[in-house]
Amino acid sequence: MEFKTLVKEPFCVIGKEIFTWDGDGLIGKVWEVVNREFSNIEDIILKDEQGRPLAKWGAMSSKKRDFSMWEENGSIGLYLAGYEAPLDAEPPKGWTKWIVPGFEFRLGKIEGEGYFYRAFDELTKQGLPPVAATENWFDPDTGDAYFAFPVKRL
Repeated sequence: MEFKTLVKEPFCVIGKEIFTWDGDGLIGKVWEVVNREFSNIEDIILKDEQGRPLAKWGAMSSKKRDFSMWEENGSIGLYLAGYEAPLDAEPPKGWTKWIVPGFEFRLGKIEGEGYFYRAFDELTKQGLPPVAATENWFDPDTGDAYFAFPVKRL
């Protein structure tokens, strides 16, 4: 199992927030809303030289809003589907802003059912157990989805 390293100082994500305890299948549904209403945040998110969104995140936190791990074996928590924006960005009405703490992440490309648990176990065996809630990170060049395991708080 291969991992890439991503070191991120605190960063802002502006998106739509859900609570996983509100029902099944909500993560896919919230991304549908974000994609449909993307024009509302398009002018405030960070972009690369070609004008493409710099980073797309599925940010996660426990219900305490402290970025600790999801509860009940990783099934209960908060999820923010959105895009990276400047730290001082103001979200439009109906959107939510989170400032994610700085972390050193290990990125594991999501591959098949149960990948999260296999990757979590592998990182733990390597002496790098995640120290906070795992995030989703989407590669802006390929669109591939990754779990971003925070292994060290900056």
